Amino acid sequence: MIPIKNEKIIKAWDSVNPDDRTKQKMLANINNSYEQRRNAKNPKPLKYAFAAALCVFAILLFTSPFDFTFFGTGTKTPRLTLSVSAQELGLEDYVMIGNVPIVIYADQSLEVLYDYRGIYVFSFDESALVGFCDFRDIHMTQLEGDNPTIVEINEQGTLIRIYNNTDTYLYDVTENARTAVQANDSSAEFECYEIESIYPGAGSDDSLLEASQPTYFGKDDSITSVVLDFSDEETVKYEDLYILKKEGNEIVKYKLFQ
Repeated sequence: MIPIKNEKIIKAWDSVNPDDRTKQKMLANINNSYEQRRNAKNPKPLKYAFAAALCVFAILLFTSPFDFTFFGTGTKTPRLTLSVSAQELGLEDYVMIGNVPIVIYADQSLEVLYDYRGIYVFSFDESALVGFCDFRDIHMTQLEGDNPTIVEINEQGTLIRIYNNTDTYLYDVTENARTAVQANDSSAEFECYEIESIYPGAGSDDSLLEASQPTYFGKDDSITSVVLDFSDEETVKYEDLYILKKEGNEIVKYKLFQ
């Protein structure tokens, strides 16, 4: 029961002098009116819970490691930040001794190359592998055949497009992050960079850093080559891969996986 403090209601009550049944109805109406006003001023806890849920959803939407697409396909695409130790990669057996990773970008600070395992980003400033985009977990290790994986990089050396007949991915070199996209996504459209190269037998031997492998001429007068340096073919591993880089009148040897 709600105590009656409104003087107008008290005077009206006294003037009509209601019987017991009328009193009960009048009191019920007064109580109902009070409850409605109180509810209007004070939303129920359920409304607070709904508002809190909306806030949590908004936070997850903008901070989650997943990119959510609500229009078009109606699917969600995971955005992965990939990391793997150079030592771990280097300890794997090298199964294609006649082939070395292909260089797609080089300047005085950075070199980007790839083979069937994935994309490698090597920093000359740090003398270390600073990025790796794995092809194996997305089943894009086939570089030849009916459905080959194509790898293309932009002019700035910051964004790579990886695609075949069925899937398309973007790899952010700076962030070391891979994102699945639709084939017609505008973010996957860019002008491709084509590095200059000379292969053995195609030019003067004086132009080659290494007689058996191509030499690449990148930006900022960068000149590099990729070689395998091993003593026993039975135990060749990825850690036997080196980058040769011309620095002044010298050729400096960088170990790709260490």
